[in-house]
Formats: sequence, structure tokens, C-alpha cells
Amino acid sequence: MTADNVLWLDDHRIKAVSRVVDVVDGETKLLVERMFAIIEATNDSGLAAIQLGVAQRIIVIDMDDDDKKHHRLALINPRIVAQSVEKMTHLELCSSIPGHPLPAERAQWVRVAFIDLDGNPQEIEAKGRFSVCLQHEMDHLDGRLLTDTLSDLKRSRIRAQLAKQRRKRAQ
Repeated sequence: MTADNVLWLDDHRIKAVSRVVDVVDGETKLLVERMFAIIEATNDSGLAAIQLGVAQRIIVIDMDDDDKKHHRLALINPRIVAQSVEKMTHLELCSSIPGHPLPAERAQWVRVAFIDLDGNPQEIEAKGRFSVCLQHEMDHLDGRLLTDTLSDLKRSRIRAQLAKQRRKRAQ
């Protein structure tokens, strides 16, 4: 698995709103394994299923938080149930917009409810970079990208640069 499996900004499927997962089954678990393999191969922190063209509300996270605690999680149907009023602006990278770190404003702290791979309801609290990663991946589930807040000019420049990257890869 490589970054070549990840949809880029210029693929219309990346903007689809993901549907709720009704049953956690073997197919769900295989998708999660595939997602973890991709973030391991690309040394990434997280991935949403929609970034692979699968419109299901699934994200995976594999990262250390600000306190150096490691989190390797598959979150099914994640939703923010509480968040801080305080915001922070963070420069974020995205596998769907490779090579283009962009600023985003995020809640400093979130509590996320989700279903684990055993079908059990869970909640997790996150702050700092871990919170940013969760919010970033959850945005993908609703068809939101970092470029959504940019001007049309900046967005078209990024699209042109990505098209150039794609042509170079094809050679």
C-alpha cells in the first residue's frame, strides 16, 4: 500500500459525505487493516476511508500525542460530543493534498464518541496535535478539505501544482 492509493483534491469522490457504518463486520476490519497499512507505508498520522474512495464513516489514527502517549485507533462513526471554546491555528498536512501544508483553526480539545472494531461504543478525549488529527480526519467524512477555506485563486494554484505532480509520477 502506498500514497498512490489515496485520492487527491482533484478527484470528485474526495468531497462525498460518508455514510454511517451499520455493522462492524469482516469487510470493515479488512478496510481498517488496509488503512493502517497505508499510513504506515506513508509515515502518516491518520486517514479517512473516503480518502480511499470508500464513503464510510471510518478513520484511523496512529500517532503520539503531545504527552508522547501513542494512539493507534480505528474509529467507526466518530462524532465530536464536546469541544473547547478555545481554538488554535495549526499548519496541517493532508495525504489528499500532498506537499501543501495549510493552516486550519481547530478546537484545542475534543471528546469524540465512536464505535471500536468490536462494535463497542467508546469515547476518547484529545488535546493538541492529537485533537487536530482527529478533527482533520473527521472533516473528511463530511466532504470538507483544508482547501475549502482558501480563495478560488489559491485553490486553483494548488490544483495546478497537483496536476503537475501527477504528470511527473506518471512518467
